[in-house]
Amino acid sequence: MVRNPDPRGNWSVAFASELRALLASGLISSPALNPLAAASVVWNGFMVAPLTAVAQIETVMPGELRLFDARGVQITCKSYWSLAGSGSQSPITEEDLASALAESVHLHLASDAPLGVFLSGGVDSSVSPIWRKRHRRPRSVLSPRL
Repeated sequence: MVRNPDPRGNWSVAFASELRALLASGLISSPALNPLAAASVVWNGFMVAPLTAVAQIETVMPGELRLFDARGVQITCKSYWSLAGSGSQSPITEEDLASALAESVHLHLASDAPLGVFLSGGVDSSVSPIWRKRHRRPRSVLSPRL
């Protein structure tokens, strides 16, 4: 999302699903690197939302509602959806976790074409091949080096 810094301009707010679409629109006269986003990448290894690489463009978070007036002044910003709280749930047992993982992998193995596993280094991509092997459904495993 980008807002027009000129309140007398002929546009107020623009939305797009990708940053490059906002840049291609030509609405930002001189795009500049966001120094806070650059610092976030150096410190964290990624940009923390709502920052983007371009100074005037910000991310609208998932499940977020923003309401603007005709001039582009934000009236409301609220979350209309969030994950259900887990405070009232009982702790999961190791057997329950194993059963849930087995079911998830089984459901994801449904395919009419060969499947591969992309290993990103995260817990989910590491657990999935283990469960595939347990179900005797070995496939190609891809682990790129960056």
